[in-house]
Amino acid sequence: MNKSDICAMLSGEVDPLILVKWFQKVYFPEIVKRFNQEKIRGKMALYSGETIPTNERNLSDVRTRMGLLIEFELAALSNNLFDELELDEYFWTYVTANRFPDLEIRRRDGERTVRIEVKCLQATAEEKSANFDTLRKDIDPNTDLLVVCLWEWENGDGKQEGRRAPRLEKIYVFNAMALAQLRDTYWLNTPPKNVGDGWQGYDLRDAITCKEGVYSKEQHNYGKLMRLWTKDFPYLPKKTLLLSHTEATYLAFRKEVVEVGLRTIALAQLPCLSPGEEVRRLKDPTLGNVVYMCGPVAYAQWESGEIEEFMKIHALRVFARLSSKYHTTIFVWKEGKAQKVSDVKKPKSLLEQIMVLNLLDD
Repeated sequence: MNKSDICAMLSGEVDPLILVKWFQKVYFPEIVKRFNQEKIRGKMALYSGETIPTNERNLSDVRTRMGLLIEFELAALSNNLFDELELDEYFWTYVTANRFPDLEIRRRDGERTVRIEVKCLQATAEEKSANFDTLRKDIDPNTDLLVVCLWEWENGDGKQEGRRAPRLEKIYVFNAMALAQLRDTYWLNTPPKNVGDGWQGYDLRDAITCKEGVYSKEQHNYGKLMRLWTKDFPYLPKKTLLLSHTEATYLAFRKEVVEVGLRTIALAQLPCLSPGEEVRRLKDPTLGNVVYMCGPVAYAQWESGEIEEFMKIHALRVFARLSSKYHTTIFVWKEGKAQKVSDVKKPKSLLEQIMVLNLLDD
């Protein structure tokens, strides 16, 4: 990535598909690398003895705050990169009004070329509540991007005992208009069952839903990032290369987000259940199963296949099947077969539940 490449991409005259691919594959991987340096992460760290709330309401506030800090840092790191390259033609700006977008890239004369809406998701959050609800009338199909930052808490470099800091796992980039087309096609064709004689749709400002014939402004479910589109949905906007790329990127994004959460939970908890054992990852591309094993215990996102057969083959005593929201069903090997013993709603309770039930005792 050099000065001339950046100037060409930020000109506002690049094909939208080329622009999205460049940001996804070239630009933001460099920003992720810079963000994950200790000196940057340390500015947002929790130090020894510091804690964050564990109740969902206040924990949501922490995630909102972290989202703002990540958003600001993206722009700051980008401007630092431009300074290093002696790129004076463009700069990143913050949008001060609380509306779409969050960030803008401008020429030195103030002309806007690219607009960026930033959403941040914590990988292990049970309910990833970020919404993309900007109406299509407010989106420029050529220059507007939706950027999703996937992050998680991670221990520091060891120099500060007990320190935890956010780490960016990946940044996903979407053409905002193409994603909005998928969102609206899905939403308009999946109304609630009790709309009565009304319709689900839009007014000039908001998405509007209907219950028993009574209309109201949609309440924060429209545009949920993890429920925005689904594979093989029978209705699809007019196919274009950009739309096909957006759909493929979105479906991959949704799977990767959940798997990063599983990995984080597994790496934190499995060593506590099987001390001294190595955590191993298995993935079956045919069935779609992802499994982390440590000794006789496994944590998995299990799409299909026989759990009992898997436990028998790998000599597992405990098998925890986590959903996309990390609600967990625990199976134990007992009397020569897999038996369901417990359901756990929150991942933070999973380790304690396995220990309390003495599932690993002979």
